[in-house]
Amino acid sequence: MKYFVIGNAIDVNPTAPSGEVARMFEQRIIPSLEMMAKWEEEGKFTGGGFAGRRGAAFILEAESHEEAARLLASLPFWSIIKWEVIPLQPIRAQADMARQQLQTLKTMAKP
Repeated sequence: MKYFVIGNAIDVNPTAPSGEVARMFEQRIIPSLEMMAKWEEEGKFTGGGFAGRRGAAFILEAESHEEAARLLASLPFWSIIKWEVIPLQPIRAQADMARQQLQTLKTMAKP
């Protein structure tokens, strides 16, 4: 299954000392980005970060909704990102549904 994922950074304390921010980069941000880069190498992920903004959009490959949720929750920065996860349906399935809808409409339009 494919999921369109949008992640936007939640604003953290803007007055945090630089040492605290450095720890966040060291312990959460860089390890998360490294995990995502590995997923990209494994073919589970394609996408990228927003230019000039703290966030990203990508397509995530997972076997189930549960696996998609588990993968995202495994990222060290999971709790400081606002996630939007949208399951994607194959275009072929949408074309088949449109054909079925058309057939239903034609049947309803017959006198």
